[in-house]
Amino acid sequence: MPADPTPAAEHIVSIAVRVRTAGADPDGTPGSVHHGQGHVHLGIAGREFALERDDLNGFQQHADDTYVFGAGANVCRPDWNDPRHPPRDLDDLRRHPVYLRFIPPPDSLGDDWHLDRVDVTVTKAGGGTLSYVALPGEPSLWLGYESGLTVYLDRCGPHPVSPG
Repeated sequence: MPADPTPAAEHIVSIAVRVRTAGADPDGTPGSVHHGQGHVHLGIAGREFALERDDLNGFQQHADDTYVFGAGANVCRPDWNDPRHPPRDLDDLRRHPVYLRFIPPPDSLGDDWHLDRVDVTVTKAGGGTLSYVALPGEPSLWLGYESGLTVYLDRCGPHPVSPG
């Protein structure tokens, strides 16, 4: 990966996460995360952010939704899920992996989530962006206790995430 020409101390002002959930498995397994029960977290720049919005009912089959942290936030508890507090910068981003982690509900540890694709765009204080992706093509991925709870994202370039 080529070196990033921006200064390491440049702060992150927002993070947009676009998540697409696939449909049911041929055996009928629904593969959805139920609102208020299972959780999905983005790990980036040395901390985790909870992907939860009041206007959405979890990650339902065929959902295509965007979660914004920091400037322009649309997530629950935006003050707690803000990369500006405490400040995160590009050095933090370089030192830590970027991943999405699924936590099944405690009363349904057998629940699985059928993830289709994840795109993350990090906006820097200077206005530039960095992008990450997981599952950019076929196949999709099942997350759960029997298949693994985490998927790591790869850096892919300065492409913005379109709203979902």
